[in-house]
Amino acid sequence: MVLGGLVNGYFTARSMKYFGASEWRFAASVAAVALPLYIVGTFCLVDIIEYFEKSDQIFPFTAIVLFFFLWLIFNVPASYYGAYVAFKNSDDKAPLKINSVRR
Repeated sequence: MVLGGLVNGYFTARSMKYFGASEWRFAASVAAVALPLYIVGTFCLVDIIEYFEKSDQIFPFTAIVLFFFLWLIFNVPASYYGAYVAFKNSDDKAPLKINSVRR
């Protein structure tokens, strides 16, 4: 989970810096919230459908709360650290080398 948070924060911040963003905290917030929120929303939707179908595969509510707290404790700080490292180590050079001599 920590490695995923680091990679998520790093690549989100690098992508945002490439497209002109200057705030690493906003990039870290997007990385820490957007992807996990999508995953949790999808997971809860499937769990609600299983509940209404009276399936035996329903995930217990206490386990969902436990995973939420683990996400807060480990993934959010890792995303912030990955975004900080990406903004600190990135250079502002253009990705392509352009020749100044005209043809």
